Parts: sequence; C-alpha cells; structure tokens
Amino acid sequence: MILIGIDPGTTTGVGIWDKTQKKIVDIRSGGIIEMYHYVMGVHQSLYRHQVKVYIEDARKRKWYGTNTKGKAQGAGSIKRDCKIWEEICTEHNWDYEMIHPIKGATKMNHKQFCRITGYTQRTNEHGRDALMIVYGR
Repeated sequence: MILIGIDPGTTTGVGIWDKTQKKIVDIRSGGIIEMYHYVMGVHQSLYRHQVKVYIEDARKRKWYGTNTKGKAQGAGSIKRDCKIWEEICTEHNWDYEMIHPIKGATKMNHKQFCRITGYTQRTNEHGRDALMIVYGR
C-alpha cells in the first residue's frame, strides 16, 4: 500500500510512504498545480497498488500559537487549498482522508527529520511536513 501525504499551502509539500516496504519513496514540494500533476502521475503509475491520500486539513485547526490574528488570516488561503485538494480527490475517486493537523509532528528541522526517519537527502519544511503525515502509518 502506498500512502501520499499532502501539506497544502503556498508551497505544497508531498511525501510518499510505502507502507508495505516501510520506506520513504519520495519527498518534494512546489506550487499547487505542479504538485497536483505530480500526485496525478504517481497515482496513475501506481494503478496496480492500493493508494491512499492523506491531506492535512487546515479547516480543522483551532490553535495558531503566537501572532494568532496574522496566522489565522494566512490560514484562509490554506483552507481554500485544502478544499481544492478535497475536490481533486473526489473528482478522481481517490481514496483519501482529510486529517487534523498533527501538533508536534510538523515544522521539524532537517536534523530532527533525519534522526526520526533515517532519510538524509535534502528536503524542505513543506516536504518534511507532508511526509510526517504518512510516515509509519
């Protein structure tokens, strides 16, 4: 089974986890359109495998930490992106789940990420966040 994690935002992160082999397949990030095409291609190339998409749903977030007003306003566009990803999954009849943001499993630096996952290739925050959505599921 292949799990695809999506962290929506201005820069959308995508992480792919092979649940059967317990290994990271890919981590990347880019604009929403670029990542849509990438996920579509992955989904099509893995048609023989069971694939499930997990999307971090900012609409379920209730805490914003410091600078709450500014973060809440910025979250509006991310909420819109979440809705777009939900529509994409529904349109293509993909198996998907909109999940609550995972407090404490995001915004980790490269060193922390490497220690937890063993993945040492270059990543950015968005890709790491996306992978952590599906890592170890």
